[in-house]
Amino acid sequence: MATRGAAETLAYLPRCDLGVVLIDAGSTLTPDDLQTIQILYDAAIPATVLLSKADLLTVEDRSRVIEYVKDHIRKEFNLDLTVHAVSVVQESRELLTRWFEDDIAPLYNQRQELKVRSIRRKLGGLRQSVEITLRGRLRRKDQVPLQKIEQLRVVEGELRQANGRLEEMKKTARRVADELERSFRKTLLIAGASLVESWSLSGADDKPSSEVVGAAVARTVQEQTEALRQRMDVLAHKLHETLQSAAKVLEIADVPAAEEFVSLLREMPAFDLGQLEFRLRRPALLTLLGRGLSESFVNKRLNGLIGAKLARSLSAYRALLYDWSARTLGQIQRRFDAYANSYRALVEGSLGNQELRTGHDDDIICRDLEALESTPAEKTMAS
Repeated sequence: MATRGAAETLAYLPRCDLGVVLIDAGSTLTPDDLQTIQILYDAAIPATVLLSKADLLTVEDRSRVIEYVKDHIRKEFNLDLTVHAVSVVQESRELLTRWFEDDIAPLYNQRQELKVRSIRRKLGGLRQSVEITLRGRLRRKDQVPLQKIEQLRVVEGELRQANGRLEEMKKTARRVADELERSFRKTLLIAGASLVESWSLSGADDKPSSEVVGAAVARTVQEQTEALRQRMDVLAHKLHETLQSAAKVLEIADVPAAEEFVSLLREMPAFDLGQLEFRLRRPALLTLLGRGLSESFVNKRLNGLIGAKLARSLSAYRALLYDWSARTLGQIQRRFDAYANSYRALVEGSLGNQELRTGHDDDIICRDLEALESTPAEKTMAS
């Protein structure tokens, strides 16, 4: 991740299935390598490490370097990451092939398997919807209890309201991200107040002022975003409850698992102010100046020391939140619609088929049902 354009690079983190950290097999892990691994870890992105130019090492040296790198990462982050030696030199190309087969190919296979599973579920739901709808058209109005009709109308309304909640949450997420970027001055004031507060405590001189300020900024940003994370969590549970309730009324077994929506809420991307390197000394006349004047003095100094950096970091994080919330809510929307669309079809079929039909219509529906029942599900999937 180049320093220039780091914000744009970080904005792609929520889209990652795997982070690949490439290091030189002839050197050790650098602070930049470790920082990249830390960023991936904070964003809940699986990571793997590649040792390039492995052709320059003997087989024994490769094993030794791999173990060294794994041990270094384990000590730094308490993580057991996969480490592969690779090379683009023709004589050692099998190393690159082995890495692809071990780490990359399974991702493709998993994605394909999930896609096939999703298609099967949708086709199964569609097949079930068509069958139930056709059978429903064979019934007369007096065969459907009035209470059932009212329950179906409630289901229809709740599914419609759920879509409204999703759209409202998208607006809320963007508003939170915008407000976070505009909270620059508030964040700086809180950081300054935290620093002044720390100076009044015993042993204050043992803790660097940059560390106190960095922790206060990170805490303030987290407090502002945690509320959004909680609201999205509540929405996920509410959507699950809505689908469960609808399935119960419709008397069908195709319902989402308990954690199917919550699992889509991956951790928010971490806010990163970067390394702060400054030392702000406590004013000698702190007790005489009073708390208000001290905070005003510190705030002016902090504005000059980290103001521009904080503004850039908040702007970059706003882009990260935009991307994360849009993608996450989009995934939730698609998962919800996969179930809700088939439910709506059942509700509309039940509510819209209370009219009387001729015997000829019934004969056509019976033939359609026979054709549907005589076609195996596997054949439907293959076609």
